[in-house]
Amino acid sequence: MHEKITLHTVGSSTSAPLPKAMPDRHQIEPGDKVFAVDTDAGILITALDPDVAEAIAISDEITGRFRHALKALAVPA
Repeated sequence: MHEKITLHTVGSSTSAPLPKAMPDRHQIEPGDKVFAVDTDAGILITALDPDVAEAIAISDEITGRFRHALKALAVPA
């Protein structure tokens, strides 16, 4: 889904109103914290903390690489 939105000035900040369907779909509401990430492709607004997303990706890679060892360690003694 993509929507064209108009930016507004609020004090010394810039506001970007989201169409109602977007926050509803991602279960966010006014007052929730989101992250604005400056990328080469533009600005990404995400409810997922980019640092947490990176940690999850690293964890997935490690658990995949060492899945046999982790499975052996998980066996009760």
